[in-house]
Amino acid sequence: MAKVTDKDIQQLKDLIITGQLTTQRQISELSASTQKQIIDGNATIQKQITDGNDAVQKQIAGVEVGLAE
Repeated sequence: MAKVTDKDIQQLKDLIITGQLTTQRQISELSASTQKQIIDGNATIQKQITDGNDAVQKQIAGVEVGLAE
């Protein structure tokens, strides 16, 4: 069986730490990307609701004018 040295153990620790840091960075990037997608999606939905409300208001106003005539 091969002899394990302090250098071998340190290399393993370094690999584990590097992997953890990479994983943390990836999670952070995915979190930021997901948050941006949610914010952008909410803004799009809010605009669609506002546009829809405006269209309904115009239709109501047209019906009211038609009824008044």
